[in-house]
Amino acid sequence: MQKDGSQEVGTHTGTRVSPWAHLINPLADFLSATNHSPDFTSTRAWLVRERIAPLALILAICLPLWIPLEFLLVEAAQFGLLAGLRLATAVVALTLYLVLRRGRNAPPTRSVRWRTPLAILLLLPGLLYAAARLPSGMDDAQLLASGYAFFPLIVAMIFAIFPLTLRELGAAYALILLAFLAIEAMATAGFAPLTLQLLWITLVAAAICSWASANHLHTLLQLYRQATRDLLTGLLNRRALTEQLERELRRAERYGRPLALLMMDLDRFKRLNDEYGHLAGDQVLREFARRTAGVLRDSDVLGRWGGEEFVAGLTETRPEAAQRVAERIRTACEATPVTIDDGREIRFTVSIGVSPVREREALDHAIKRVDDALYTAKAGGRNRVTRVD
Repeated sequence: MQKDGSQEVGTHTGTRVSPWAHLINPLADFLSATNHSPDFTSTRAWLVRERIAPLALILAICLPLWIPLEFLLVEAAQFGLLAGLRLATAVVALTLYLVLRRGRNAPPTRSVRWRTPLAILLLLPGLLYAAARLPSGMDDAQLLASGYAFFPLIVAMIFAIFPLTLRELGAAYALILLAFLAIEAMATAGFAPLTLQLLWITLVAAAICSWASANHLHTLLQLYRQATRDLLTGLLNRRALTEQLERELRRAERYGRPLALLMMDLDRFKRLNDEYGHLAGDQVLREFARRTAGVLRDSDVLGRWGGEEFVAGLTETRPEAAQRVAERIRTACEATPVTIDDGREIRFTVSIGVSPVREREALDHAIKRVDDALYTAKAGGRNRVTRVD
């Protein structure tokens, strides 16, 4: 990557797509979030937080409700400790719920934090299990009768409702099992039959819940991509692009950082379609999207506005740097023709309008100004970049 003012610019490498990509990419989606787009990552994080909140509320309600039954099931010396811990964990769960619900109407952002709230949620039943097994000194029969023996299973099953990657699930389950084994080793000075049974059941539940979570993630990815991606180019569609630009605009206002817009239009695209056919035109659009994405950073926003028009939002980028980025895109398109399926080469150019988003400016006003800049570029002879501040 190369530094260009406040804008970091990539170069188009023209790498060949692997014939195994259709198998590798879904596997990469399951294994790690690094293959996910930033917009999906923020949406997934927001969804996970939204699902933690009702679970925390369920714990806050259900944990105290068990106290009367616990009075009948455990000895008096054990009851005081466990009842106090149940009330304390219920208060923590209720607090977690209230904190999460406070910002429930806020739009998804890349900075949504979900791992810490999820860890707190899982820690609550884990602490109760540890308290029942260690300080209270319950034996196996009491552990089963009071229901505490099933707490590790409950913790393992919680993951089924979250769209998590296999790496995230593996790390979480490894910590849970290690904690379970440590508690059992301290409580029984070895591994009793109940411990081995609980371990086996928890492992089976973890495998089933991992499959459910991975399928949930796969379905969410498919639906999200269908709803937000342009089918031809794979870029954001207009609705998703507008939402992303609105988020970046609010972030730029909040932190006082610059945001620049590019509006790009392929020159004489109708003539290209008439001469080479619409399939060739589609191939040119896909190649333009690929070259443009190769120039922009991962933090930038790029989408298809409609037809042969595309819009990009360049985060933390001043107008001068944005103009240089636009020139790189224009040069990348002009310099190398597209070879279509029948072997013919198509040369194409692009006109680009550049404009910064002004302070406290609505997005539609900024879009109108960058559209005017594009119109000026096309009226001035096409295959050029025009900036309007």
